[in-house]
Amino acid sequence: MNIEKITQGKNLTDTEHTVLEYILDHLDTVQTEGVRGVARANYTSTSTIMRLARKMNYSGFVDMCYKLRSLVETPHQTMQEEEDFLNGFSTQSLLNYNTYTQLKICAEKLLEQRDKMIFVYGTGFSGTVATYLTQKLVNMGILCFSATGGDSVGIFENTLERMGMFFCISKSGETSMVRDKIKTAQENGVCTVAITGEQENSVGRYADLWFRVENQWKLDDQNTMPNTFFPQVMMLIELIAYEYRRLCMENGIKYSGSMGFVHTTLKTVGDTVVISVEDNGIGIPNEDMEHIFERFYRVDKNRSRAVGGTGLGLSIVSDTVRRRGGSIRAQHRQSGSGTVFIVELPLARREEADE
Repeated sequence: MNIEKITQGKNLTDTEHTVLEYILDHLDTVQTEGVRGVARANYTSTSTIMRLARKMNYSGFVDMCYKLRSLVETPHQTMQEEEDFLNGFSTQSLLNYNTYTQLKICAEKLLEQRDKMIFVYGTGFSGTVATYLTQKLVNMGILCFSATGGDSVGIFENTLERMGMFFCISKSGETSMVRDKIKTAQENGVCTVAITGEQENSVGRYADLWFRVENQWKLDDQNTMPNTFFPQVMMLIELIAYEYRRLCMENGIKYSGSMGFVHTTLKTVGDTVVISVEDNGIGIPNEDMEHIFERFYRVDKNRSRAVGGTGLGLSIVSDTVRRRGGSIRAQHRQSGSGTVFIVELPLARREEADE
């Protein structure tokens, strides 16, 4: 590269010119070195490097390194970088650092703690994804609350006693507000789940469950570069939701025996969506039918102890349906043993569905 061409009219000092040459000669490593490492290597200050970036019309050190690299890369290098970037949108990238067992444990914990509150926390861009996770959990019928940045002052501390799980998202894993909250949650006996970049970090060390997601731009604190970290976190959230749904279905099947089935149908009747869930299990006695949607009510306590369960599942479903303006009822199957649950929900208008 002709360095004189890109520095023409920039009025660089000799030191700034030397630093620029160093960066161009070490483009593969300067982002790992960071601004302090480059300053040390050139016996200068970080302010000199930031001044160089401004003179070169870049927003900062990371932006300068990224754009200078694009000027000197060969077409082959550019294609390889593009391939690596696109591969970051696959579930395989997630499985490079996490296991199916972790997903299952997380879903099981959500089931165990569903009578308590789930608290989700993140700051900055991570706060946006934390809001997505919160909405997902709420739509699944889980009592959930989220806070971002300084909005959590007082709210977090006042809900600790009712908190069953604490989720936090931090790309760096070193954000002080996130670290302090997960540490406090763990010290208070709350199950903690951290989603961070793949590198070792302090937030991950305080987590009972630690999900690691590849962070392609570790020094990009302002999130100016294209990065698959946040899309992968959202994929991870969907995987957890899928596993949670699967466990809920298992909960229905385990009461039906080895030849059991669970049939689900969906249809629209006028302005109403009707969902029917039918099984051929042992059924529900008449005297219990009017109580099954009550919190902690279990039809057969001895059987519940044998196969597990807290008596909260149907109560949560009922509350979720009612909050959405619907209704739920249960009845015996017309032929053979088993139960049919019928949910009716108002059909959302298109403008409401798009919100």
